[in-house]
Amino acid sequence: MDMKFLVQFVKAAKRYDWKGPNGSPRIEWEIEYKRLDEFNALTVDRTWIKKP
Repeated sequence: MDMKFLVQFVKAAKRYDWKGPNGSPRIEWEIEYKRLDEFNALTVDRTWIKKP
């Protein structure tokens, strides 16, 4: 995921559980239909960076 995603969609994040794996929050994203192209550009065809 492009790090710009977190900046662009900060208001779309809906945290619904703070007790996920290893204490990480579970987050859903409510993306407006008109912003789907922007969402896809920042998430599609990305590689995951493994956490050390």
